[in-house]
Order: sequence, then C-alpha cells, then structure tokens
Amino acid sequence: MKTHSTFFLLRNIRLIATLAITTAVFVAIFIIPDSKPYSILLTSLLTTFCIIIFTKIKIADILLSSRHNNSKNAKSDTADKFLFEQLYIRECNPKQDNDAIIFHYHNGNFKAEWLDHKVIRIIFPQIFAAPPSHLNKLIKAANQINIDYVLVKVVVVPRSDNSEILIHAIADFYYTSQNKDTSLLDEILTQFIEIQTDFIKEIKSIDEEQYNTSSTLLTDFILN
Repeated sequence: MKTHSTFFLLRNIRLIATLAITTAVFVAIFIIPDSKPYSILLTSLLTTFCIIIFTKIKIADILLSSRHNNSKNAKSDTADKFLFEQLYIRECNPKQDNDAIIFHYHNGNFKAEWLDHKVIRIIFPQIFAAPPSHLNKLIKAANQINIDYVLVKVVVVPRSDNSEILIHAIADFYYTSQNKDTSLLDEILTQFIEIQTDFIKEIKSIDEEQYNTSSTLLTDFILN
C-alpha cells in the first residue's frame, strides 16, 4: 500500500507541475511579443507530455486495481485449496464434497468445512457413542478432556432420534494464505487421534471410580 501511494504521489506531482508550466507558456503567448511560434511548439510538446503521463497513470491504476481484486479473490479461496494440497501431501485421500473436504487419517474419517473465508472447522465425527442413560458420565468425561486439550475439543450431541448420545471432536483454526503454518495442521490431526483414546480412558476411569465407590459403600454397611 505504501508503494501504491508513493507511485501516485510522484505521478500527480509531475502532472501538476507539467500542467502549471503549460499554463504559464500559454499565458506567455499573449504577454511576450514575438514568442508565439516558439510558445506554440513548446506548448504542443508539453501538452503531449501531459497526455502521456496521464495515460500512464490511468493504465497503472487499472493494473493495480486488477491485482488488488485478484489478491482479494485469492485470499477468499486459498484456505480450502491450500488445505486440500496439504492433506494430499499427507496421503489423507482428500475428496471435495460440495463446500467441504472429506479425508482420512489413521483410519479415521474427517470432514473440513468453512465457517467463513478465514476459519476452517475440522470434524472427527462419532469418536464415541453411548445410550442416553450415560449422558451425565459423558458430559463429565468431556469436560475433563476439554480442560486437557487446547486445539481440539469434544462435544456431546444427542442423535436426532435420541437413541444414542454421540461424541464428536472438533477443531477451529485461522487458516489463510497469510498463515501457512503446516505444523499446526499436523498437531491438530495428532490431537484428534489422541483425544479419542484419552476420552475412552476417561470413561473407563469414571466407571472404575463409580465401581470403587459402590464397593466401599457396601463394605461399610453393617447390619445389626
């Protein structure tokens, strides 16, 4: 943007100066005696020079405007193209699915979609499922897991027919042509696999805790 402004500033100053000189020459034609032939020639040359400068400015303006529009369009669609390329490099077998990308990683099926032109949401669906009676246990495990993880989170969602409670893992992150940190993608994919394992461990830990609590209550209960 600084270069753009400087370009137009220099050209405008040159144009204004040339126009001022041309105007002065025109005035001299009518003031200075016997100067008319030379003044007309000089005025013609200066006028031609002004036209050339003005034309260059207009052409440069059109080119810069075109580049700016192309840059805006590139930023709006770079995220998905760049992600697709990165997933392809990682042999994740990405496939376009309308406005989303379906891909595989470590035997898991994933989906990437766009919240807007700059934010991507990757979803690892149904990493765990349980009957509705286990809702409180699932929420407790999800809360603990979300404390331990920063990039990836788990959400508790009932199935549409309420037959099951599903656990999905999601990650939202800023990803554009200005932010091509591929290590972030690697870390998120790694955490997706780890979070599924850790969630199952957390569920088992809660089950063991409940079992031990029940056993203690039975042991301490004495009939007189």
